[in-house]
Amino acid sequence: MLKSEKADKFLASFINQWSGIERFDEIDLPENLHRDFRTSARRELSEFFKVLVRENKPVDNLIDADFVVVDNTLADYYGIAANINGFSKVTLPSGSPRGGMLAQAAFLIMGSSGPRTSPTIRGTIIRETFLHDPPPPPPPNIPAIDTSKRQPLSVRELVKNHQNIPQCSSCHDKIDPIGLGLENFDYLGKWRSTEPVASNAKAGKKASKTVKIDASGYLPGGDKYNDFKGLKKALHKNKDKLARSIFESLLAYGIGRDIEFIDDRNIRS
Repeated sequence: MLKSEKADKFLASFINQWSGIERFDEIDLPENLHRDFRTSARRELSEFFKVLVRENKPVDNLIDADFVVVDNTLADYYGIAANINGFSKVTLPSGSPRGGMLAQAAFLIMGSSGPRTSPTIRGTIIRETFLHDPPPPPPPNIPAIDTSKRQPLSVRELVKNHQNIPQCSSCHDKIDPIGLGLENFDYLGKWRSTEPVASNAKAGKKASKTVKIDASGYLPGGDKYNDFKGLKKALHKNKDKLARSIFESLLAYGIGRDIEFIDDRNIRS
């Protein structure tokens, strides 16, 4: 089946649907990005997934891998020395934070809100896909994160203030700490060790201060970590949930309906 000319279309369609990558299409990108960047970033996940399937790689390569599948535009964006034609598998240099879906530009960008990262969006996506545990929809009349404070606040501080609102804390406590593990990636998916902080988040406003990134957090259930590497290790411990997420989504894709309780026996077997 994988030799069929239809296989590539199926693999791309499935992984794009599973990841919810359509959100990336709705994000406005800066004009100074390479003109091919949006197309390349949008395509990276599907090309990566094709390699995983065709080379029979473990599913947890979606969490972390020692290679990327990129074209010259993305190789340059990630700071990887490569001279390739089209999308190709490239072994990562030692110390690179890339590899896997978590460090791909499109995934990181679709987890942003304007010119700022959004631990809430990133954490929600990880819960839905990697942990197979979508959070409940937010209740009505929930206030947005307040960015009007006069003192400069980091993303972590803004999130913490939001969690202090009683009607927000119960859900955000199980979402935001996951997304905070990705704070070393800015809203455009570039690696960073510090965050420029202004008194509000308007694009182009000069930073009032710079703070060191704190990417510590925890998964629902208690797996704690101090940085992005720790987040990946925590997700590896839960890779069975990722496997079930992929399997159930493949089943739903194949039969053309949502999974129901009557399917559980077949899934477990």
